[in-house]
Amino acid sequence: MRDKEKILRAFDYLERGKNKIDKDRFRESCNVLNKYILDAYKEGIITEEEADTFLERLTTLMTEERKAEKYVYEGKTQFCQHCGARINAEAEICPNCGVRVKEIPVYTEKKSSGIAAVLSFLFTGLGQIYNGQIGKGIVFMIVGFILAGTMLILIGFILYPIFWIYNIYDAYSTAEKINAGVVGRR
Repeated sequence: MRDKEKILRAFDYLERGKNKIDKDRFRESCNVLNKYILDAYKEGIITEEEADTFLERLTTLMTEERKAEKYVYEGKTQFCQHCGARINAEAEICPNCGVRVKEIPVYTEKKSSGIAAVLSFLFTGLGQIYNGQIGKGIVFMIVGFILAGTMLILIGFILYPIFWIYNIYDAYSTAEKINAGVVGRR
């Protein structure tokens, strides 16, 4: 009875570890188990029917491993970075550990940096709103109005053009960063 349990434990080990252990070690373990099953049958520890069942199960396991190896050779599988299991190359989530292995593609709308700059040239904050930065655009508009109002006390003639140029630069560079994927819309 103890020998049957050893065989079952060996199968359990091979089935759980087939994606994790080295292929040569896997084959060696299968060969040792094959010999052990035949020896157990010859010694009368297991019946012929049990030996046939065990050998069929072992053959199936080895065939699955060869198919998986062929998939690896053909580039149809990959290894999970989390648990090391061999998985289908198209899998998004590892069936062994449940960790996501593929990034979800995120669609980002391309922004024209030229349009963003022209809109900011025409009116402060419009380029930021075009880039999807509505709050920033509104703040730029308010600051622009305040600085335009300070032209009455002459300081606005210095501050407003500096802010206006920065506004154009910011809209242009933010659109470039959005297109490069460095900055998302806020």
